[in-house]
Amino acid sequence: MKFQFTAISRMTLDHTPEALTSQLISTEVLLECSNNIDASQYSDRGCPKKEGIKPLTMAFTQGLIANIHAAHEMGYWSSAEHLRHIIGELERGFIQVPEVSMREYKS
Repeated sequence: MKFQFTAISRMTLDHTPEALTSQLISTEVLLECSNNIDASQYSDRGCPKKEGIKPLTMAFTQGLIANIHAAHEMGYWSSAEHLRHIIGELERGFIQVPEVSMREYKS
């Protein structure tokens, strides 16, 4: 049996056009499951439950890896530079914690 998990990360940014900068205000994470599994075991209307945290993390991680490979293959960004950027963002993200929520999906 094949099934799918979809991880969604929605950022809200405050953009300053004059300075060409953006500041992260909040991040909302959601988990969607394919119809052939019992989604209620993993999430409650998109809000990850305890059992949904691992698939959510795996989906984000695999998406990030795929993005790095694709960007490198298309010549947009070297893998090493891309990875250094990600590591820097991880470090910065643990220093400057934005509002983070896991709640019901709202489009």
